[in-house]
Amino acid sequence: MPPTPAAKEELRRTRDLTAARELSFIILRDRQGQMAKDLPMIFEEYHLNPKVALRSESEDLNSAMWLCGVGALIVPQDYLCRRCSV
Repeated sequence: MPPTPAAKEELRRTRDLTAARELSFIILRDRQGQMAKDLPMIFEEYHLNPKVALRSESEDLNSAMWLCGVGALIVPQDYLCRRCSV
């Protein structure tokens, strides 16, 4: 399920990932990278059993699906800075 405006606002306001329990996720697959190491720990810490809408190594595909509202995008901060001018 795509993130609802209320879910997005709750995540922004609290920065608590438990608000993301009902969201679908788009996950950048980086087999040997930091995300591969951190995601299982993050999901366990927040008791999330993620619904993965898409798992791809393609940054372009992941970004396009996120912009179309397919799911919440989980990426490293440097990726976010490059793609979204944050």
